[in-house]
Amino acid sequence: MTDKAWSQSQLANLLGISRQPIAKFFAGKPVDRLYFVQICQKLDLRWQTIIDLSQAAVAEQEPNAQVADVEPSTDVNAIAYEVRQSCRDRIQYQCGTTRMIDLPQAIALNDIYVPTQVLIDTSLQRWRQPAHLLHYSSQNLQSERSGEPTRSEVVPKRLSGLYVASRHSKLVVLGKPGSGKTMFLQNLALQCIEGKFQSDRIPIFIPIKVFVEHIANENDFSLFNYIYQKLRYDCQLNFEQIKNLLNHGRALILLDGLDEAPVEIRNKLLIAIQQFSQDYYQNRFVISYRTLAVRYQFFGFAEVEIVDFEAEQIKIFAEKWLATVCAPDKEPGKILFDQFINQLKFPENQPIRELAARPLFLHIICLSFQSFTNFSPNQTSLYKQILKVLLVEWNEIKGNSCSLVPLNLTWLHLLEILSQIAAIAFETESLYFEEEQIQYIVADYLRKLKTHEYEMIQLQLSSMAVFKALTAQYSFFLEQARGVYSFSHTALYEYHVARSIIDRFKSNISDKILDDFFDQKCWHLFLLVCEMLPNVDTLLLAMKQRVDALIANDKKIQQFLAWLLHKSSSVSNSDQLMIRAFYLVNECTLAQIYIQDALEQVLHRPPNTKNDLMIDHALSRALICAEAVQHSLSAAASSNLFLDHAHALAVALTASLSYDLESKLRRSLQKISDQLPNCDETEENLKQWWIVNGQKWTQRFRTLIVEHRNIGHHWQFTQHQNNLLHRYHDANLLVLRGLKRAFHITPLIRQKIEEALLLPI
Repeated sequence: MTDKAWSQSQLANLLGISRQPIAKFFAGKPVDRLYFVQICQKLDLRWQTIIDLSQAAVAEQEPNAQVADVEPSTDVNAIAYEVRQSCRDRIQYQCGTTRMIDLPQAIALNDIYVPTQVLIDTSLQRWRQPAHLLHYSSQNLQSERSGEPTRSEVVPKRLSGLYVASRHSKLVVLGKPGSGKTMFLQNLALQCIEGKFQSDRIPIFIPIKVFVEHIANENDFSLFNYIYQKLRYDCQLNFEQIKNLLNHGRALILLDGLDEAPVEIRNKLLIAIQQFSQDYYQNRFVISYRTLAVRYQFFGFAEVEIVDFEAEQIKIFAEKWLATVCAPDKEPGKILFDQFINQLKFPENQPIRELAARPLFLHIICLSFQSFTNFSPNQTSLYKQILKVLLVEWNEIKGNSCSLVPLNLTWLHLLEILSQIAAIAFETESLYFEEEQIQYIVADYLRKLKTHEYEMIQLQLSSMAVFKALTAQYSFFLEQARGVYSFSHTALYEYHVARSIIDRFKSNISDKILDDFFDQKCWHLFLLVCEMLPNVDTLLLAMKQRVDALIANDKKIQQFLAWLLHKSSSVSNSDQLMIRAFYLVNECTLAQIYIQDALEQVLHRPPNTKNDLMIDHALSRALICAEAVQHSLSAAASSNLFLDHAHALAVALTASLSYDLESKLRRSLQKISDQLPNCDETEENLKQWWIVNGQKWTQRFRTLIVEHRNIGHHWQFTQHQNNLLHRYHDANLLVLRGLKRAFHITPLIRQKIEEALLLPI
């Protein structure tokens, strides 16, 4: 201590302990083991050597005396403390960074990690029947597309993965490929070594593929021997010290990627891990592997499954990802993140939101967005990229061999099989399959391939192998109940349905497919087909004919469309389709047919028509408010509603007068506005005026805007015609979106369809 120039008091302050243990240490008196180790380390002394020397000295002085054993628990605590200090750098190196596909360098785990959430009630524990699930299938698909929550019998509770790991000493963590299993175990190791989780234990992170290499080199399945080698070299511990640590449960053993072990040695490996966990049961264990990949239940282990990201987790991951990738300049990352979250909310990007729930897919989505600063309108390119990563690149990175090589099947064959399964699901309107159904479809596909002449038993075994790959290796299907499966992602399911439809389009376009496309549940499917077809001319022309046929035989609607053409032609602008869309929605609203102005949103409003459209919009709002005031006079309506509508009418009329109006219209509008009572009058006076004069005033106002602006006609459509106009609007919107997503369409055909939309026949 003289070399260090410390006094006993200074040394005590440096260690954060009292002076008494320091004094005992230098006096050669007994000291608590933990204090003894800390003092030795601070003085650069090897505490094991000092103990050995002191014990030897006692033996020399009293040859027949028994050297008192150090209390085992104290000895273990001291060893564990030193091992934690010495393995800190190793754990940081092993678990502190992660590699991500197509990024040139590793990323710090803390810069990208989002706290994992898990489900305790895994799919393997549910025993619902297929018919029970089918009750919800159509509704759930529609709810997913509309962004509404889906119905289910029981909504499983999501729990923090860290919380569950703290509650269970032995834990199996399941998850789909790219769900974040490795990151979760790495984070547990980091939390442990930083003293935030199981702070008295030594984290031992073991990638199974590394352990498998050890087995291959040493022909030794003993997990103890592997851990012994690691700690002996990393921490200079002897056999007895390591065994003592494990016997006293001082290890947190993290076994990552059990599914990555070759099938031929997997059973032997499972038995070795199970035996080790029983021999050293006081330690904590976490084992991860892909859902359905390992049909083995470890004795004494709880089982949880990593759940997909929620919206807030997607937001956190994207923010971290973009900030990290754009480092060191953080500002572009912040701008990109704001654009990312804003565009992700667009209705047309709902399939991307669904895929973003899996961390691996979200990484690919972020990569694409960072490259193009937006979501490509060609969503099929993103699907292809995700499928290639899932089927090829992810297994290469993980070192997994493809189980289908002996069958001469490639990932392209798998895509064809998936398309056939998806097509049957679409045709039968069933989102759920029993295992035998999938194997039958696979067997039928294999039978038609000319690469093999299958015997019956061979065919059955081969179809089982393909089924295993689709479920366990690639997680295209999820087990929703015992032996009952569904596609894991609606977006990828629809992509495969679109592939199957395109294959059938090579021969003809069936009327049933065209009818299906007009069902709102199939809109996204139609848009995918428009993207993927090598020539979409025939399909879009057929759809346009179907749209016209909806209202071809209704004379009043044809008169309405003739008016629409005349009115839009009076507005000077080259984009007549946009003008027709505006007046279609505007006039339907005045006729109390409430249609979302989706057509107008898709087309966008050009600035040079702002005055005409804004005048008509303001006048239409005034007419709507006047009629609303009339309706609010009923006894059932609240007084607040009446006053709100009366004030809104005054605002709309003021807005109308603020525009550049023709002089005659301005005078007439000002005159009729002046006839209204002042909104500052009492509610009783206002109501009395509207009861006596309201209906006549509203009719005069309607006559005024019909005469001067040719809007607000009293069409008197029947309920059937109202429904037809709704369907007509939605069908035109679908065709218009199809045109925007059609990358392989003849320019003349595009022009022909656009010019003919929303016209009388």
